[in-house]
Amino acid sequence: MPISDKKDEELTDYQFHCRYCILYGMTMDEAADLWNRKVKGNYSDRDEHINFLLSILHQEGREYQPKEETALVKKYLNEGEKYITEVSKRKRERALVRCRLEKDNYECQHCGFPSQIKAEIPLNSILVEIHHINPIQDGERETKIEDLISLCPNCHKLVHTIGKELDFSILSIDLLQKYCP
Repeated sequence: MPISDKKDEELTDYQFHCRYCILYGMTMDEAADLWNRKVKGNYSDRDEHINFLLSILHQEGREYQPKEETALVKKYLNEGEKYITEVSKRKRERALVRCRLEKDNYECQHCGFPSQIKAEIPLNSILVEIHHINPIQDGERETKIEDLISLCPNCHKLVHTIGKELDFSILSIDLLQKYCP
């Protein structure tokens, strides 16, 4: 049976990806390149994959090509269903975290959040996170207060993204200052 006659759920993940890329006017080479660069191995389910793919296609200004929409290409997708997942976490020393937060005055050391906003926020509503300059995902070790820095969630995500994209093993605030002044 040709791929074009198969239903989405009968396709492999790669075939599914290519189908939707082509529906939005990509060439097969473009679809394969996107698969290899950003999709392969990163998505555990089809809804997550299609949402990512549609956001990429939208950013590129691609328009939906066919006359008839298939089931997964909708303006709205169902969300909010509860499910159980198993997560592996690394142990963190709460006293060290509290000490770093106090030393940094509960503020992001890159952008100054939350002191940059005008509202008074009580310290028990901690809005910054503690970032490990040497990522804790690298394994168990002794950590000193100098190995940590307070960052808001946005700056924290940015430093990890920049470090991953540029393949840095040390994720210091210097990366943010250089690439996001």
